[in-house]
Amino acid sequence: MNVDDALAKVHLAPDDDAAKLVAADVLLEAKDPRGEFIALQFKDWRGEAEKEDRTRVAALLSKHWDRWLGPLAEVVEPDSVVFEKGFLRECRLVEGACAPSVIETWNKAPALREMRELGVPDLDAAELIRLLERPSLQHLLGPRLLSGRALQALATRETPWPFTSFGVRGTAKALVSSAVILATGQAFVRLKRLSLSLERFGRSAVAELLKGLTKYQLHERFDALHVETMNNDSGALGYTLTALSRFAPHAVVSVEHPHLSGRLVPGDAGPEVVIRGGAIASHVFDFVRAFDVPRASFTLHQSGGALPGESELDALRNDLRRLKPRRAVFPAAWGVVDV
Repeated sequence: MNVDDALAKVHLAPDDDAAKLVAADVLLEAKDPRGEFIALQFKDWRGEAEKEDRTRVAALLSKHWDRWLGPLAEVVEPDSVVFEKGFLRECRLVEGACAPSVIETWNKAPALREMRELGVPDLDAAELIRLLERPSLQHLLGPRLLSGRALQALATRETPWPFTSFGVRGTAKALVSSAVILATGQAFVRLKRLSLSLERFGRSAVAELLKGLTKYQLHERFDALHVETMNNDSGALGYTLTALSRFAPHAVVSVEHPHLSGRLVPGDAGPEVVIRGGAIASHVFDFVRAFDVPRASFTLHQSGGALPGESELDALRNDLRRLKPRRAVFPAAWGVVDV
């Protein structure tokens, strides 16, 4: 198999990890640095990456950014670009990227075929509909909007949108209104995952959001619920994951801020919780301290940073005794955490 064929298989099935690993092998054999990049990002995903690995990933991406993004490199916000397992996962278009003459410059970029979510500028309804109806975007899980102002127009489309995921940003009150439209609009019948980017994030805002979603009985409408914020309040994030799991006990629920993410998957034996922390270990401790779902199975992937002190680990052990997890897996470098 040559490089083009290997990448084509990923583009046909962008969620297929096996195809990505095959592509990594083919690229490595061809001495293409993208192969090393894919392998290292998989290593990080498994929680096995060292500081040197992450430094190398950053260096590779910086050096080959233009080649791997192609024409998209000129029309996306650099801070929004997310590569996952070696391939473009998501990005957000800059203002002006959706002008008809500009779209034609990136509309057929190869990286577009591996992307799963696309953030779009705050367009009016007609512009947004024209963008989302482009054939090159029909493989996306879904778009991510800066506001919900155009949702009502999208909801009345006669043919259902192909997207299974939708993201929208706003205050708690605005997000409730957006969620109702996405839950009930005739054009959103295929929607399974709802992603809410909450402004002015905090426990009171989360409580207001969930109160509104409960009022409209949306707890069984979605298979997956995601709440994200740019605020680094890890305690509020742990509280949010707890509250989401109680609001929608049968859904996959997840939360995220720039330095930590948490995901809870319900199961017959109890929930499975995976936490992915950045280099600051205190975010993890604040998150676990606020988390309150007993009998969960914990797995933590920590990306570098200084090792926690013994007093911090003692506090973590106390939290775990409170939660009584079925299983707790933490980085080996932290030492054994006795529960």
